[in-house]
Amino acid sequence: MKSRTNDGITALIPAAGIGKRFGDGKNKPFINLVDRPLIVWAMETLEAMPEVREIIPILKEPDMGYGVEIFEKYGISKIKRIAPGGKERQESVFNGLRLIDKASRVVLVHDGARPLI
Repeated sequence: MKSRTNDGITALIPAAGIGKRFGDGKNKPFINLVDRPLIVWAMETLEAMPEVREIIPILKEPDMGYGVEIFEKYGISKIKRIAPGGKERQESVFNGLRLIDKASRVVLVHDGARPLI
C-alpha cells in the first residue's frame, strides 16, 4: 500500500461553549491573553506546522462573524470552513468531523480555550 503522508492533518478547534464558569460574559476562546485571543495562540501554532493542511474552528452561530474577523486579522489562512457548534461538546466535534476532507488521514482536536499545544 502506498504511503499517504502527503494527506496531512486536519485540526478541529471546538470553541462553541458558553464559558459559564469563567463568568466574563464573553466566549472564553475570544478573551485576550497578553495581546491576542486565546484561540489564536493555538491556531498560530497549527498554522505554522506544514503537516497541518486545514484548521476547522467550531463556533456557536453568534460568534461566527467575530471569529472570521479575528482569524483574518491574525492571518490564519488554513481555515476554509467553520463548523457550527452543538448543544454539547461531542455534538460540536461531530459537526467538525463531518466537514473533514476524505483525504485527511489524521485529525487533531484541540480546545480553543487552551492557548498551548
